[in-house]
Amino acid sequence: MDPEQVKPSDYLMARMFTQRWADGTLRQATRLRHALRQASSFDKAYERMDDATLTEWDIAAKIDEVWIEQHLLMVSAQQFEKWAKRMAEARGGTRPAEDRLMRLLRNSLEHLDEAELNDFEALPGPSGNRSLRDLPGGRLPLGVTLRADRVLVCDLVELDEIEKNCRQLANQILDEVEGPAIDAYIDWMIDDARGK
Repeated sequence: MDPEQVKPSDYLMARMFTQRWADGTLRQATRLRHALRQASSFDKAYERMDDATLTEWDIAAKIDEVWIEQHLLMVSAQQFEKWAKRMAEARGGTRPAEDRLMRLLRNSLEHLDEAELNDFEALPGPSGNRSLRDLPGGRLPLGVTLRADRVLVCDLVELDEIEKNCRQLANQILDEVEGPAIDAYIDWMIDDARGK
């Protein structure tokens, strides 16, 4: 980081928002995991007839919650990525590489109202929704996969990968803040011990 290129207030604000969105994305990932566990539990109980009060509508409501949590996670992850880029620019560093699949998925969700919908998937509509067309298979699954070994957001992006990326950048931010403070403290202790 070149001190001459950094605008302190710009960098500090961008770092603060990057940290907020990293934390928010991780919280949203936790909410998504919780909603998935509940929906899976309801589905399993219904399938085994463990709870006579459960209906298909109950399961559908839980699946709807999962779907919305996925969408909110993508919004949060998008904000995190935007602020991480701004933080890098403010400190004169290299912008983090954009995750193309995440961008396509976010854009597809944002423009879902323009897609042709059937019971299972969204397909590019008359407007040609380029992001939707460029997704793997040229479609966006509208369902939710329950009781899977790994969690895929919208059946396309691994939740573990989203969480890992957020944690890495959040730790990097923490290192940037704490590293110089620790160095300054050590220097002060050495100077103090030398009687300076």
